[in-house]
Amino acid sequence: QLLEERRAMFGENHPMVLNAMTNAVASLTAAGMYSEALPLAERALALAESNTDVRSRNTGAELTNLSQLLFFSGRYVEAEALATQAVAALEARYDSKSHLNISEPLRIMGDSLRALDRVSAAITAHQRALSIVEKAVEPTHSDVADILVSLGLDYLDNRQRNEAIRHLERALDIARTSKRRLCLARANFALAKALGEKAHDVPRGIALANEARSIFQERQMPRQLQETDALLAQLHRTF
Repeated sequence: QLLEERRAMFGENHPMVLNAMTNAVASLTAAGMYSEALPLAERALALAESNTDVRSRNTGAELTNLSQLLFFSGRYVEAEALATQAVAALEARYDSKSHLNISEPLRIMGDSLRALDRVSAAITAHQRALSIVEKAVEPTHSDVADILVSLGLDYLDNRQRNEAIRHLERALDIARTSKRRLCLARANFALAKALGEKAHDVPRGIALANEARSIFQERQMPRQLQETDALLAQLHRTF
C-alpha cells in the first residue's frame, strides 16, 4: 500500500518509490514469498541503475536483494554473478573492502558457489564475510551465526565434518540467544544435517530438525519445510 501511495504521489522513478520498493522486497522475502518479491527486486535494481541521483547509494543493496532471491529460486549462476557485482559496487561506494554491508553479498556469493559445487571458492567467500562481521559486531550477533552456518555447510560438503560441526555448534549457541527465529531454525537444520552424517548423533539431529521444522511451519515457508521433512526422513532411516 505504501509503495502504491508513493508511486501516485511522486511518480515511478522517484527515490522515495525506490525506498518503498526495497522495503516491500524485504518484507516479501522475509515471508518466503520469493516469486512475488523477484519481479519487484528486478524493478528496484533497474530503477537504482537508471537514476543517477541514487545509483551510488542503492545499486549495491538492490543487487544484494536480487541475488538473494535468485538463490532462493535455485538460479545459482545468476545469483553468484549478481552477488559478485554487489560486492564490487559496495566496495566502490564505501571505498573499502571490509565494510559491514559487504558481508551479506559475500555470504550469498558463497552459498551460490557451494550450490554450484565450487566449495573451495565458497569457503573463501564465507571466511572473508566472517572476518568482516567479527570485526564490526559483537561475537554473539546473529549475523555471525548466519555466516557460521554457511561456512559449516561448506565444510560439510568438503567432507570436513568435524570442522563443520565446530562452526555449527558455535552458530547454534549464538542463535539461541538471538531474537531471530529463522536464524535459530537455519542453525538447527544445518547442525542436524551434520550430526546425521555417518550417524554421528542421530537422536540429537532429529530433535534439532524437529525444532527447525516447527519454526519453518510457524513462518509458513514451504521450501524449507520440504527440505526439513526430507532430512528427518533420512535421519529416521539411519536411526
